[in-house]
Amino acid sequence: MAAQILSLADALVEQVLAAWNASIAPATVTAPDLVEWVFIATGIDDKMTGRKVFLFPGLNYSNSPATRGEDEWIYGATALVVERFPGDTAGPPSKEWIAERVQFVQDIVSGALDFVRDLLMIDGRLITTQTNDVTMYDPDKLNQEKLFYSTVVFEFREITEG
Repeated sequence: MAAQILSLADALVEQVLAAWNASIAPATVTAPDLVEWVFIATGIDDKMTGRKVFLFPGLNYSNSPATRGEDEWIYGATALVVERFPGDTAGPPSKEWIAERVQFVQDIVSGALDFVRDLLMIDGRLITTQTNDVTMYDPDKLNQEKLFYSTVVFEFREITEG
């Protein structure tokens, strides 16, 4: 079953990248910005530049009967969005700078992975979003480290033939 979780992680990266690319001009996310799925996020330190979207496959999944002939699979995933306020900029991050990142999380990450009405198709499998729980930012990290830090915890559901 791990392969299904990893194929979901691949699809989530594609969805976020497509939404991000559609929101910028030129329409290509380039380094130092990135979107990738990982098991461990590295490089979140004082030298980090760019906006990073890390997608973590869930630690657990569950399977149970949905109906007599169908099974229900539940997968978790977490998105972490981080970006450091430029270190040479005096003072705390501005309201506008923070608001732009909050909007990014809402539209590009949370919004692009919200498969409630339009389902995600992966190799003939239909995936829906069950929950989409957003922590927009961490005020302590903003104040102390000038780091925008947002998490979105997802639960996805798939119904398969039993």
